Amino acid sequence: MVRMVPYANGEDESRAAFNELLAKKGLFRDKKSRYILRSLRENFDLLITYFRIKNSFRSNNITESVNDKIEMKLKMIRGYKKVSKARNSLNLIVMHYRFKRFSSCRKRENNGKSPLNLADAKTEGIDWIIYSQKDASIVKAL
Repeated sequence: MVRMVPYANGEDESRAAFNELLAKKGLFRDKKSRYILRSLRENFDLLITYFRIKNSFRSNNITESVNDKIEMKLKMIRGYKKVSKARNSLNLIVMHYRFKRFSSCRKRENNGKSPLNLADAKTEGIDWIIYSQKDASIVKAL
């Protein structure tokens, strides 16, 4: 029943499966089941985001890797006293990923190319560290 929530064929089907699961929550009494139900309830909208994004995917190794790295950094960022410093650190992480060239990609032709290169973005002459610290309104204009 739990798997029907993230693996449904659409958002409506997922919501119906989620509501059915919640209606039967009294059947799940063990600690692990309660933990899973609580996690589903707290993260439901995030779990089904891909239904709202055209040509999106549920998950893959790349997104899991990026999420893992961001989670690690978010734990460190909680100690920042200024939002700007936390934002700059997150921007640095994101830009590092976007500019870093792949070295062990399954598609061998992608090795030596960064995600931005694969998206045909022109990155020559851009210092990614300086670029990552620019104001977001300036970056959008570029």
